[in-house]
Amino acid sequence: MYLTVTAVLLCVSMASVAVAETKSNSDAAKEILALEKAAMERWCKGDVEEYLDNSSDQVTYFDPGTAKRLDGLPELSKLYRSFAGQFHFDRFEFVDPKIQFSGNVAVLTYNLIAYVDSKEERWNATMVYQKVRKKWKIIHTHMSPTQPKLVEKSKN
Repeated sequence: MYLTVTAVLLCVSMASVAVAETKSNSDAAKEILALEKAAMERWCKGDVEEYLDNSSDQVTYFDPGTAKRLDGLPELSKLYRSFAGQFHFDRFEFVDPKIQFSGNVAVLTYNLIAYVDSKEERWNATMVYQKVRKKWKIIHTHMSPTQPKLVEKSKN
């Protein structure tokens, strides 16, 4: 009887932890998505500062325009500020955002569609966030064009 009661209490306890973790992750996912959307709202107007404010000092960054990985906030700031105010998007969409958690790290992936007049740009986005001192910070960004046109190798 004691063993059965202990097993039931253990199951109830584990279920309570799982429910609490799911609620915690759900709240964190909403917070991260809100951070990302607010930063993108400013980005669409050519303002890069919110993404920089949301980035960790040790952030790393990849995109097709960089020759190599950028390491640290000073390198990312130099890149972002070099084109601040030189672009504008009318609106954007995050398509199928997904957030996966592992401890205090969250990986946000989505497809970005940015609209300018009748044109659109499509990107794959991966943003890795880490919770540091109760605040989510971007520790890695990787952007790539969706279905880029690949250069064919010449047959010489």
